[in-house]
Amino acid sequence: MVIAMLLPIVVGVRSDELPMAIHIALGVVFASFSDTSGSLRLKTIGMFLGTLLTISVTFLMSFLKPQEFWVFLPILGLLIFSISYLSVYGFRASLISFSGLFAIVLSMSRLADSDLAIHTRLLLIAIGGIWYISLVLIRHLLFPKSATEYYLAESLNLTAEYLEVRAQLIDAKSDRKNLIKDLLDKQNKLTENHETLRELLLSRRLGTGKSYYQARRLLVLRQTIDMLELAMANPVNYGKADVIFKKNPNKLKDFQAVLYAMSNRLKYIARYISEPRKIKPNQDIDKAIAKLKTDIQHLIQEENVDQADILALKNYWKYQNNQFSKIRKIESLVSNKNALISEIVGNEIKSKYLTKQEYNLDILKDNFNIKSSIFRHSLRIAVVGVLGYGLGLYMNLFNPYWILMTIMIIMRPNYGLTKERFKDRSIGTVVGGIIAFAIIAMVKSETTFALLAIFCYTVGLSMVQRNYKAAAAFITMNVLFIYALLDPKVFMAIQYRIVDTLIGAGLAFFGSWVLWPFWEIKGIDKTLKSAIKADREYLEEIAKYYNDKGEVTVEYKLSRKAAFLALSELNASFQRMAQEPRAQHKSLNEVFQIVMLMHSFLASLASLGTYIIHNKTTPASKDFNQAVKSIQGNLSLCEEALKKISILKENDSLTTYEFDENYEKRLKEIAFKEKSQVNWEESSVVEEAHLLAEQLKWLMVNSHRMAKILKKIQFE
Repeated sequence: MVIAMLLPIVVGVRSDELPMAIHIALGVVFASFSDTSGSLRLKTIGMFLGTLLTISVTFLMSFLKPQEFWVFLPILGLLIFSISYLSVYGFRASLISFSGLFAIVLSMSRLADSDLAIHTRLLLIAIGGIWYISLVLIRHLLFPKSATEYYLAESLNLTAEYLEVRAQLIDAKSDRKNLIKDLLDKQNKLTENHETLRELLLSRRLGTGKSYYQARRLLVLRQTIDMLELAMANPVNYGKADVIFKKNPNKLKDFQAVLYAMSNRLKYIARYISEPRKIKPNQDIDKAIAKLKTDIQHLIQEENVDQADILALKNYWKYQNNQFSKIRKIESLVSNKNALISEIVGNEIKSKYLTKQEYNLDILKDNFNIKSSIFRHSLRIAVVGVLGYGLGLYMNLFNPYWILMTIMIIMRPNYGLTKERFKDRSIGTVVGGIIAFAIIAMVKSETTFALLAIFCYTVGLSMVQRNYKAAAAFITMNVLFIYALLDPKVFMAIQYRIVDTLIGAGLAFFGSWVLWPFWEIKGIDKTLKSAIKADREYLEEIAKYYNDKGEVTVEYKLSRKAAFLALSELNASFQRMAQEPRAQHKSLNEVFQIVMLMHSFLASLASLGTYIIHNKTTPASKDFNQAVKSIQGNLSLCEEALKKISILKENDSLTTYEFDENYEKRLKEIAFKEKSQVNWEESSVVEEAHLLAEQLKWLMVNSHRMAKILKKIQFE
């Protein structure tokens, strides 16, 4: 983006055509907002539409005159609302929408004060957009693997960090409350990363056909997804772990060492994913697992050890071996170009794994009401934007459009994110202004100002997604260094920049709080319903596979994906709810409880699914199928209650299922006989019985708890 902007500016300065160059640079800015992760086709369409929208907005704004105060402001508000409302079509549409909003702001800036005719300005903006899109396409042709490699490396790093947190959680001395929050955050980021990679890999293969590079990378993605599912399917019982390690404190580090070794290896592969020849063999995981096996054998041979603990230790051993096998497969797929690709999936099936966004007029119509969060946001940003710009005109501020720009950048559909942006933008602007003031006061070189402006802009853009506070500071410095080049009264510009930003940020925050706020509790019932439905369908597919055996079906994989995505969305919804004012926290504890239950429920489902897929199992019994139907009945009842947005009544019947009372006794007898087995890590009938019964009991208990908690939540 910096290159795309800088080249026209340099040519414009040398040819004494700077106004033309500035409008080309504006076209670059407008197109760049839609240059985000995902398929090249959708990204290119987004950039074209963003450019087209900004041309239309710039054309309309050329007929409006801010001096005609009472005519200009209502039209401005209507235009802001209409463009913002396009966000109903999803994330990509919101980026295109932001291009239009930004075009409104820059149409009122000094950049629009040009002797160029309107048709010339529009043509130059279009050239700038096409120039930037061309650079993006050239970059893709030269480095077609860069986006895939970046997100795969990020996936491996996030998986490594996830395993590290799991290792820390084993220690009883750790702060488990904060670590569990960190674990859930890593899980959400992984789910989002996997979705981005699906779009990158599957959409590209749909367009280009058979590609062994893409096939290998798709299999790497599959391994990282399986690693997350395996981890969720094997939650640690920290109470039992604390008892074991209290008796055997020297073994704690050995259990942690396996996870740390796996984490380090994943980070190592991620570092050299684009240079596979540099990946060297390493025996750290082998040594750690060998030591772990010795420890588990020692624990099993102890006297008075609980038989259920023996099975738990066996399962833990198998879990670590499964994770290790997936890491070895990832390493082989990355470093070996001749790695066997045993599965080439048809285009029709691959397309099912992509999450598609619908684009039809019914969506606009359905959301055109005060209950829609996007409608409220569009109305809110229009009112606050008009108020902010009108206030700037009334107070005769230096650059009133800076207030409007700040409002559009900070204000988001939910209160929590707006609050975070308000804080980060305010702090970043003040810090950036102070640093720029100090540098400009000490340095008088225009060349230095130009180089610093380029440097700050580049760094600021690169940090927008990772650290918005730092990004705001660098972009503020960039603006002020440019002013230092153009205007001798730069110190006054610094003062106005800070004041205007604080006014705009304050208005955005206040508007999100008092103007038609959409509190998360009013919409979380739909998110909960989607998550419960996804879990019910996932359980149904697990039961089908257990009954039918054979190959894992596409429907099974799709239901698993849907369950993980639904849980990620529920997590995000709860996090937004937690950031809202305390007055909106009436049911926060109950929502937190049900979110934790949903995590536990999905972990149990993943445990069931993973076990029956990776182990030879006995035929499904009537008891198993009856238990599944009972659990599904409870989930369906919860769905119906949420669908009607009503509280479950006391007479609503929750189904129950009683397990055989002699189960525990038989389990202990069989487990005792198996204790002396040499190949104790192998699967067994008692292991299958233990896992199925324990997970079904847990699923039943959780389905009851969900219904009881739903009675307490006040959704409206």
